[in-house]
Amino acid sequence: MTGGQAERSGAVMDRARREVLGSALATEMTHLSAALWNQGARGRLESVAVDIDKQPGAADVIADAFDLAYSRPSAELVRVSNGAAGVVVLAHGPSWSVVARSGGPVLLLINGTAAVLRVDLDFSWQMELKALVSALVRAGRGLPPVDESLSPPPPSDGPWRSRR
Repeated sequence: MTGGQAERSGAVMDRARREVLGSALATEMTHLSAALWNQGARGRLESVAVDIDKQPGAADVIADAFDLAYSRPSAELVRVSNGAAGVVVLAHGPSWSVVARSGGPVLLLINGTAAVLRVDLDFSWQMELKALVSALVRAGRGLPPVDESLSPPPPSDGPWRSRR
């Protein structure tokens, strides 16, 4: 099926379909190299590239997925696996699922939609998507969503420090 056919198929996403399809797409991403995935994997063929800002509900899913990552989710909600082309994460919210591989692709499955939405091609959201995938991977491994050891230390002097 092409992306356009997926939209016309009429099979609207519900929780059961979304979770089964999300699991299948995550398994596919885990086992296929990036080249094989791009050559004709189900996730590539059935997904529709969208701009996040133009797709109703997509930005809300991104925000909700960040909230999930910061909530210390259970293994049922966020699953991580090491794949042939990078780390793969599958995250479930109440009405959405995110399937992503570090370095892309990033797929959204949203209840009430008929298509798998591919959002990693939206260049205006690249930094946010990279941060989201990283946060979900860390959360899925039981780690804090942000590695604060990578943050630079605060400046040693400045107007917020009292000088004696």
